[in-house]
Amino acid sequence: MNKNTENHFLYYLKGLGCISVTFAHCPFPGLVGILVNGYARFAVPMFFMVSGYYLLTGSGKAPTWSDLMRDRCKKAGRMLGMGLALYGLWRPLQLLVTSGSIAVVKEWFLNLFHPRSLFSMVVLNDMTSIGGHLWYLASLLYCYLFLWIIGPRWLKERAWIPVPILLMGHMILRAIADFHGIQEVFGIPVYIILRNWLMMGVPFFMTGVLIRRNQQQILELISEKAVKILFWAGVLLSGAEFLLTYFHIGTDKELYPGIVLMVVSMFLYAVRNPEKKGIPVVGVVGKRYLLPIYLIHLAVIEGMQIIYYYLRIIDAAWYPWVAPVINSILSICGAVIWSNCWSRLTLGWKRKRGEK
Repeated sequence: MNKNTENHFLYYLKGLGCISVTFAHCPFPGLVGILVNGYARFAVPMFFMVSGYYLLTGSGKAPTWSDLMRDRCKKAGRMLGMGLALYGLWRPLQLLVTSGSIAVVKEWFLNLFHPRSLFSMVVLNDMTSIGGHLWYLASLLYCYLFLWIIGPRWLKERAWIPVPILLMGHMILRAIADFHGIQEVFGIPVYIILRNWLMMGVPFFMTGVLIRRNQQQILELISEKAVKILFWAGVLLSGAEFLLTYFHIGTDKELYPGIVLMVVSMFLYAVRNPEKKGIPVVGVVGKRYLLPIYLIHLAVIEGMQIIYYYLRIIDAAWYPWVAPVINSILSICGAVIWSNCWSRLTLGWKRKRGEK
């Protein structure tokens, strides 16, 4: 397969991952919710892998490594900046509406600048106080900065090194913490310590880079049948892990061995079958509306929860089953509107600048 071929199945996986994220942040109840939320964990590792896979794509206008990384950092920084601006406005409004107290908003603002909060945000990409899902965008920016610093030679010769070390380190440290009942370290939740640019971003980003660089050899070495077996093994293993984890510690994790198998096998299948489109509308979501959905979906979920509360339907028996679907659809519709409005604004701005 030509490396420059448009990969429709990756669009499909990106769209599926984005929709899964909306379900993870507005989960279904009971056993269904445990499983859906668990399988939705494939999304962020997939996003990191896609970014690594396309790291050097479209670099014709970036003749040097510094130019390329500067361009990537600018794009990631703009995405993060949009998210911070959006939730910097939304979060105090949401707190004010739900609490009815200016004091709560003031306390939130002061807590943002607490040394522990600043450390978590700057070092560990913890954006919980503003918009928890923004950690991915911060981590992506840090991954590009990390690559910029280490340089192309290291990336070419040693890109494989952090993958097993950081993945195994993540899962082993989380297992130790769960076994001993450790939930925080110096007041910082364990999952925040492990869910960041280094322990989550770098290993999956590098996996995408490695697949791109060794694509032909991998396709010759691993058959499509083997990829499918790997995927279903990951599905079964993950399901067992979700249930065991939930009933043992009463919560879930950010990363499971089964999810790693699933993500890698799904990605390899996409690389082998770029022409397959999956469900077309999901592919369109992944190709055109991934970023706006990811940015706005949490505000949509939280805003709709306020509306459901005032409509007095939040306690209805059907609410936990219907709300995730409604919120996902509204997030997609909102993203389509956002994208179209943004395109018209930028087009108008470019024309105005051209006239001048």
